[in-house]
Amino acid sequence: MVGNSIYYRNMTYTNITVPVTTPAPTPLSLSQKNDTAPVSCPTGQLLAEVNLKTDTKPEETSWDIVDATTKMAVFSFQADAQQQVATINTSVCLDESKLYFLIINDAGGNGMRSLVQGYWRLSINGSIKSSGSTFQYHDGYFGIGSWPSCTNENTELMSLLLQTDNNGNQTSWTIQNNTTRKVLFANTVQLRNNALYAYHRCVPVGSILVFTIYDSGKNGLCCNHGHGFFAMFYNGTEVLKGERFAASRSVTLAT
Repeated sequence: MVGNSIYYRNMTYTNITVPVTTPAPTPLSLSQKNDTAPVSCPTGQLLAEVNLKTDTKPEETSWDIVDATTKMAVFSFQADAQQQVATINTSVCLDESKLYFLIINDAGGNGMRSLVQGYWRLSINGSIKSSGSTFQYHDGYFGIGSWPSCTNENTELMSLLLQTDNNGNQTSWTIQNNTTRKVLFANTVQLRNNALYAYHRCVPVGSILVFTIYDSGKNGLCCNHGHGFFAMFYNGTEVLKGERFAASRSVTLAT
C-alpha cells in the first residue's frame, strides 16, 4: 500500500471501496445453437446473455468476458465456419459483486459485416444493455456487475479499459483539468506490449475534465502494429472508445 492507493496487478484503485467478492460462479451450459429457453442464476449472480447474428465469416467472430481485476477471461466463445448467418445465444452466470467487461472480437478486422450484416447484443437479467455490428477488430467493452465506488462524496468515478498494441511503450493517457491545465491522473509506468489494463480514478465533481489517450508513434492502437483498443467510462457509462486514431484522441467531460 502506497499512500491511499491499493494496487492490484495492473489495476489501481484510488480512494475506492472494493466490493467483497463471493466464490467464483459456475457457468450455465454454453449454447452454440439457437437456444431460447429461459435460464436463471443463483442469488448473488447475474445472468449475462450474449446473442450473435453472424455474417458470412463467423469463424472470425469471438467474444470474451474479462474479470476487470485479474484481466483474465472467465468465459469465452468462438464461432465456427459452419455457423454462417446464424443466431447464436450463450448464457453465463456472473458474480454480481465483481466487475467484468464484454469484449467482442473480429479476426478479419471488418466487424460483423462480411457480405451479410451481423450483430452482437448483450442482455443482463433479460434486459438488453448494449449492441453493435460496425467496428474493426474489437467492440463491446460493456461493464457488467459492480463498479468500484468513490468514498468521497465530492468525487465521481472515471474508468479506462485499455488494450495495448505491439508498441505499448508508445501509449500513454492523462486526465486533466481543462481550466487549470493541471494533470490530475496519468499512467505512471511504461505500458507493456499487447496487455490489457483497467484503471479507476475518483475525480472531483464540478469540474471540466479532459481525458486524452496518446500514441507517440502517431498510429493509434490499430491496425498495422497490433490490434489494441480503449474505452473510457464516467460513472459506468461509456463516453469514448476507439481502435484507430493518429497521435491522440480526447473527450471533455463536465463532472
